[in-house]
Amino acid sequence: MGLPSKKTIADWFGDYFKHEGVDPKVGAAMVRKAMEEAKNPDDALNAVDALIKGHGIEVIRGEYYNNYYGDALALYINMGDSYAPTLLYMVRTGSWVVTSWGDWVERNERRYKIK
Repeated sequence: MGLPSKKTIADWFGDYFKHEGVDPKVGAAMVRKAMEEAKNPDDALNAVDALIKGHGIEVIRGEYYNNYYGDALALYINMGDSYAPTLLYMVRTGSWVVTSWGDWVERNERRYKIK
């Protein structure tokens, strides 16, 4: 799993960490460690969701892909705003992105036939 760097995490979630009274570098290290220790993407997302006080894990669906994920294109932490920074796991590539899910959908809507 190609995980986002601590710097990327700190850059995107820095305001959140500061609001919570956590140094962005410390917060980013905690998020990265939780991701490294997770056994799979679902566990990583759930661990980070708890750390950053998200609102659960959501899915972005598109055309049918495979038997395990079905039509799931990406999994992300719901932050309560479609353009708030979040952690997103791209199912087809097995890669991680720190972005907003709204921006990701806009960039990929046609490519993946998002529902």
